[in-house]
Amino acid sequence: MKKSILKMILAFFLEDTRDFGAAVWIYIFPILLLTILVSIFSNVGKPENMRFDIGLVVTHRNGIATQAVLKVFEELSIEHGGMLHWHEFSDLEDAIDAMKKRHLVAVVEIPEDFDRRFASNLLAQRMGLSYEPAVFKVHTMPGKETGDIVVKILQSVARSISKKGEGSSSLDAVRYVLVESSSTFRYVDWIVPGVLLMAFMTVGLFGVGSTLVYMRRKGLLKRLHITPISNSEITVSLLLSRGIIMSVQVLTIFFYAVFILDASVEQFDLRFFLWTVFSGAVICSMGLAIASLVRSLEGVEVVTNTLNWVLMFLSGLYFPIFNVPWMVRWIVYLSPITYLVEGYRNFQGLSMAPYPPLLNFLIPLLWFLFFIFVAIKYFKWSEEK
Repeated sequence: MKKSILKMILAFFLEDTRDFGAAVWIYIFPILLLTILVSIFSNVGKPENMRFDIGLVVTHRNGIATQAVLKVFEELSIEHGGMLHWHEFSDLEDAIDAMKKRHLVAVVEIPEDFDRRFASNLLAQRMGLSYEPAVFKVHTMPGKETGDIVVKILQSVARSISKKGEGSSSLDAVRYVLVESSSTFRYVDWIVPGVLLMAFMTVGLFGVGSTLVYMRRKGLLKRLHITPISNSEITVSLLLSRGIIMSVQVLTIFFYAVFILDASVEQFDLRFFLWTVFSGAVICSMGLAIASLVRSLEGVEVVTNTLNWVLMFLSGLYFPIFNVPWMVRWIVYLSPITYLVEGYRNFQGLSMAPYPPLLNFLIPLLWFLFFIFVAIKYFKWSEEK
């Protein structure tokens, strides 16, 4: 092989590796992304990690039929190698409320007359008379796939108890009734806040952080700095222009989600738009802080892209992330984006966050104040030392 070709190969190799930004994207970021994905999806498909939380409302526990139902339920519990984790409630409304908040996938209600009807059915069967099966109710959320899986499991429970009544598979002494909650869960309603914040991060990180570093590198900020325009006017103008872009994003997502994807229009209320203003301010302040701490174009490209991808995956924008391994869970709880997206979902009753809702406001507010402090203290209008 000619020496000229070897030199060219070496030159191309060094060109792509001597630059810090290129090296990060070529070597470091794939490892980081692999770590995040494996951490999040490592439990998928493992039977021992399949768990369904179900509420149980029992009025009387002493009847024979109720004891038979509870016995079968116990055999299906996690403690006995099953997939169901039971949570007992004394009040049906409390159980339904927990299900609507996504803490449960279904609620099983054993009515007060369950034992009496079961005993009457057995007597009627022996006498050859017609009867109505004893019924326990299964409350679910329409459109939730895990609820459908649980319903299929509970079908076998009803059949099992009927067989135990007389040892005959032809008996039908117990049935279940499916009761769907009026409050439905739809993924499009759950994902809209995530997509919106992803769009905001594009504007805040790249449109503020990268833009300011580029303008400083090209000397544009220095030129503006010596004009009659004040520093505050320049900053406010940039941020307001980004606010306009974010407003267009909100309107675009609103019309597309509601009129094309049939998302619920109720979620776009006053709280939604006030939270949107707050979210935009927090994310833009993050861009200001980045522009204050990072001096080079190469560096800001690495920082903004890395933050953008990491926060997208580890802030729950597209899927719940509160059960990820401890090695990355600290990022979840440090990220202001986590609390912003859960703030949106808390308004809809769709939040799965295991912490008090007040933190959805307090944590981003603290980050906002920190970012503003960094910008005030460290931002430079030129690259001169």
